[in-house]
Amino acid sequence: MAGFGALPAFRLPDAQGKLTGTEDYFQRREMVMAILHEACGECAALEGALAQRLRDLWGLGAALLVIVPGAPAHLEPQSPIPRVHDETGNVIALLEQRLALIPGEARLIVADRFGQVHASLPAHGDPHGTVQEILRWVDFIEMQCPECGVPEW
Repeated sequence: MAGFGALPAFRLPDAQGKLTGTEDYFQRREMVMAILHEACGECAALEGALAQRLRDLWGLGAALLVIVPGAPAHLEPQSPIPRVHDETGNVIALLEQRLALIPGEARLIVADRFGQVHASLPAHGDPHGTVQEILRWVDFIEMQCPECGVPEW
């Protein structure tokens, strides 16, 4: 799509210090990346809606990764969603620059297994409607895969 680039390769620490990022998913799975704000009610509602539909995303062959700016909270609650922290802000800044995002805006990014971005959606708004839109994008991307979605006639 015009205006979108490719995701950079990176790995960031989660609350336990384990490194996770796009490098773990390239060539393996479609990716849904959420850049969220740490203490934001709308971002928390979206993260909850994503957690509720996590099995649906996995069923479509997608990985989900949440990135939040800053250091992890001392006692961060356990989540089924991989959640990493960009303490320096460098990865989020690179994503904003490479994908022409508004700096500081919470976003959802949908990319194929090669890192090519197909959609960028605002994270604030109707969380369940946004998750439905994400699922449609992932399904669309999966259908583009010649080995996966195109029937032989």
